[in-house]
Amino acid sequence: MNRFLFSMMAILLLAVIGLAAEPRGWRGDGSGEYPAANPPTEWAADKNIVWTTPLAQPSFSSPIMVGDKLFVCAEPNSLLCLSATDGKILWEKTNGVADLATPEEQKLRLAGSSKDMGNTTQTPVSDGVNVWALYASGIATCFTLDGERVWTKQLNKPSPAPQGWGFNVSPVLSDGKLIISYGDVFAYEPLTGKQLWQAKSSPHYGTSVVTKIGDVSVLVTSNGEVIRISDGVVLAKELYKMEYNSPIVHEGIIYVTKNGAASDKLKSEKALALQLPAKIENDAITVTQLWEAAIPANRYYASPVYCNGTLYVMAQSGQFTALDAKTGTDLNKWPGRLANMGGGDLYYPSLAAAGKYLYVSSESTILVIDTTDNTEIARNPIPGKFRSTPIFVGERMYVRGKTAMYCIGK
Repeated sequence: MNRFLFSMMAILLLAVIGLAAEPRGWRGDGSGEYPAANPPTEWAADKNIVWTTPLAQPSFSSPIMVGDKLFVCAEPNSLLCLSATDGKILWEKTNGVADLATPEEQKLRLAGSSKDMGNTTQTPVSDGVNVWALYASGIATCFTLDGERVWTKQLNKPSPAPQGWGFNVSPVLSDGKLIISYGDVFAYEPLTGKQLWQAKSSPHYGTSVVTKIGDVSVLVTSNGEVIRISDGVVLAKELYKMEYNSPIVHEGIIYVTKNGAASDKLKSEKALALQLPAKIENDAITVTQLWEAAIPANRYYASPVYCNGTLYVMAQSGQFTALDAKTGTDLNKWPGRLANMGGGDLYYPSLAAAGKYLYVSSESTILVIDTTDNTEIARNPIPGKFRSTPIFVGERMYVRGKTAMYCIGK
């Protein structure tokens, strides 16, 4: 076999392996659970900081890890690749009007981004071979892991943003499709950007999660829809309406935190548990509500997380609730607010469960709780305000701060 054919076979083999790998995106697989992780529980400027990389531009985008590389966005339209080993910036690519594929796309009037949310809040997603990023402008892009541009397109003319705050729904990969919620829900060919289907929805903030009903992959949205990924058929809708955060699915049960109706003036926030059925019948499903629990009246920017039979919920002002995942019973472990987490900090980052520990983030501090006995372990600072959600790989945690990327490890 000549050297050229051998090289081509090796490339194809690597591509197959990568495509077979589980996609990594928002909160890893969308759950916020990292059961195999064993990161540090305490750190300081002179303790357990593996590396710090200054970043010229801020973003609320969370990082993703692909092999030995980290990918994260930066304002106003950049995608960055960093070495996970030492934090070195390996490449940075812009994705603005000048980078669009066609003159027609470049003439489109793009949506303005919110000053508060920015243009780059969406977290990238990867299949292990390529990486995709989406921006509030409606521009989507695909690169190889080495920074070669595959395509960059204005996917569709932006729809009105919910409440004028812009778009921050991260892209999702599943079953050979790139799925983007941008008003409606769209599926695209990952390597071309060609649209495959469009499912009716409405603008929302929370990123959708992928799960299965039997052997069929479905998308669960924060709008309360369940959509079949193969063809975009909406199997259920109006199950709930989440205002700002994302649902999670654990062992066939959807867990959500939702606000009450606008007329309730944020007085009827609730957590819900909904059982998905075992199969799909006649392009529809019946979803059963298992329980409903009242949670403190507030906004919920942080998405919940499941850990060891408990559903953890965090409100923007620090009201922390632990619910029995089977019954919805309030465990009353942490009444009131988590005080002294940074003065007037709000709680934007979503909750994360790494091994037996729960990581609760305000804008400047990460609280670590041992979930085996529900005791507080430590409160650790992150320099500068941050609103992105940390990720965990092995004995390391990666956090995208406002002005730097941090690797914290043993």
